[in-house]
Parts: sequence; structure tokens; C-alpha cells
Amino acid sequence: FEMLYQGMSFCIELLLKPIVASRGLCRKGGSVGRLLPLHIACIFPISTEKAKDLLETYPEAAEVPCDFGDLSTNIQNDSIALELLSRTRGIPSLMTEGKLKSLKAD
Repeated sequence: FEMLYQGMSFCIELLLKPIVASRGLCRKGGSVGRLLPLHIACIFPISTEKAKDLLETYPEAAEVPCDFGDLSTNIQNDSIALELLSRTRGIPSLMTEGKLKSLKAD
């Protein structure tokens, strides 16, 4: 399973490579629900550099909630990028409502 996940992450990073350079493409949702490239980057373990590039190109994406549409997933709809990142990377301390509110306020 780990090799499959790593392979998918590698493919996603390759797909994101040309998108990172275009603000317009960083604003476009995918074909399922509304998943921005930054959401996808937070769900799969792509490089920190690529995630940083996405944020620099379209920083507003950090506040846009994701929408998985009819896709069945264990990730909560309407999560913002930081929530997706903490769920998929196992950082539970970021998930407390108070911490997220204080981070959003900064």
C-alpha cells in the first residue's frame, strides 16, 4: 500500500508541476466536487517546495474549503488546506477548533 501511495504522490507532483506556475490554473477545481490543486497537495505527500509554490501562486486557496462532491472519502467536506494537511499528515494538535481559529485570525 505504501508503494502505491508513493507512486500516486509522485504522479500528482508531476501533474501539479505545470499548474504551479499559473494563478489561473491554481484557482480551478478538479473534475470531482471542488478540489483545488492546493487541496490535492495537502491530501497527498508532495514536496514541501511544490506546496509552497502553490501557496505563493494562489495564497487565497488556503482559505477555500474543499468539496469532494459525491466521492466517498474519510476526509471531511468543507475542510481548508490546513485541516487537510493535519488530517493526512497526522498532526492532531492543529485540529482543535481554537488553534484553527487563532491561525485563521493571524
